[in-house]
Amino acid sequence: MDKSVQELFWRSEFGKQYNDRNLRDIEELDRNHIRLYGVTRSELNREFLGELNIHAILECGCGVGNQLLLLAHQGYERLCGIDIQEDALGKARSRLPHVGWIQASLSHIPFQPGSFDLSFTSGVLIHINPDHLLEAMRQIFQASGSYVWGYEYYHDSLMAMEYRGHTNKLWKADYCRLYMEHFPLRLIKRKKLVYRSDSSLIDEMFLLQKMETPA
Repeated sequence: MDKSVQELFWRSEFGKQYNDRNLRDIEELDRNHIRLYGVTRSELNREFLGELNIHAILECGCGVGNQLLLLAHQGYERLCGIDIQEDALGKARSRLPHVGWIQASLSHIPFQPGSFDLSFTSGVLIHINPDHLLEAMRQIFQASGSYVWGYEYYHDSLMAMEYRGHTNKLWKADYCRLYMEHFPLRLIKRKKLVYRSDSSLIDEMFLLQKMETPA
């Protein structure tokens, strides 16, 4: 599938409806996580990031800014989000005007390599066509000087799923393993999050650190 076809889909009315469905405040985010997994998103953030010495954070595919809203509330100040949708960025900007919001695609993240201490996605890699997935991962990897953080649907092998009546719009995979197979990253932590309503459904949060390469 052509990248432009995929990006046009998310810039369409479907993408705007997605934004409206997912616009949540901090309390709603935490309540939703309790309902799904029995743990809040705030607790997960502290568990994965609490011991790290990080300052500059980039969210790749930030949508309406839910996760950066939560990180700002938790005390992180140097935040930036990129997304292909101006509608999403407009909503995000109105909530957090001090954050850097930039319209850009994961096929070309407009920052110098290592510009951030940590780059991350939350429910974004699952929507990237496998033909373009490694390119997006490479961009995310390059943007960070130290850590790559992910939170995605999990399956032990690549599996296409129907998504709200559409095909070729959602894939489950072991995204943590794919990162480590293709880029010099070491595992810091990974956690399976099993749905309380259906134990066959699993999400995963993972934290990876860039390995030093020989000069």
